[in-house]
Amino acid sequence: MKIKLIVEDSWGVPFFPIVIERLKTENLVNKNLIIQKPKHLPADCNGKLDEILKMVDKDNTCDLIIIVLDADGPQNSYRYEKGQRAIYRII
Repeated sequence: MKIKLIVEDSWGVPFFPIVIERLKTENLVNKNLIIQKPKHLPADCNGKLDEILKMVDKDNTCDLIIIVLDADGPQNSYRYEKGQRAIYRII
């Protein structure tokens, strides 16, 4: 399975590949799982997200696209809804 990871937080770009490799080592995910290099997402799912989503899998090589938003504050419901709207515009 090939997964494309889009992360809002710039720290997530180097962090998530380390986590995935650790999960593989601990046999918590399939060792054949391929996570392409994470793409950094602009904050608050602004208009640039539309372009990123269109470009991220233009050759249809991914089985799944995961978007990680740093939404641990009181506005997390708003940010989730905004992200959902952006995704539905692309699909």
